Amino acid sequence: MGYLINRVVVIGSGTMGGGIAAHVANAGLPVYLLDIAPTELSPQEEKRGLTLEHPAVRNRIVSASLDRLKKSKPLSFFTPQTADLVTIGNLSDNFSWVAEGDWIVEAIVENLQAKRELVARIEQVRNPSSIVSSNTSGLPIGAIAATASVPPKVYATPRLPMPDKVAQPESVVKTLFNSLNEKQKEAATNTSWR
Repeated sequence: MGYLINRVVVIGSGTMGGGIAAHVANAGLPVYLLDIAPTELSPQEEKRGLTLEHPAVRNRIVSASLDRLKKSKPLSFFTPQTADLVTIGNLSDNFSWVAEGDWIVEAIVENLQAKRELVARIEQVRNPSSIVSSNTSGLPIGAIAATASVPPKVYATPRLPMPDKVAQPESVVKTLFNSLNEKQKEAATNTSWR
């Protein structure tokens, strides 16, 4: 049984989520990068007369993350064009994009309740064949996946190496593969990454 990954959705555009989105784009896959929509205007937005409904305001957080990734030293993207594979959005207006993901990566704040609520929300819209993973640094995957479908479809996304230390995009896949248990490795052996 094979599995084809054509689109990745990363939820949470902070250091880890943004970095994962960049790694995936470096591997040549399109990525939706989502984060929360702000609940308050910045002073600059107020001066410009913008409202909370303006797209620039609604995507301010995720847009700032993508801009940071484009300017980072060392570079997060192998080429400037690679960043074009990342499409930004927010969890209020663009959550339906989750349904398009073959691999959905949760990389939000390290809070068990918040992660559980997000996984439950993902379960409502995701494609049943999609893979859901969590980029947690210490919370048990079983606790995060308590709201997931049966059998659980939530896996751990390991800490990936920084882009400057990745010689080939395949090393991302190898890192993920090595984090799997034997049953998952057997299933993943027939997975195609494009």
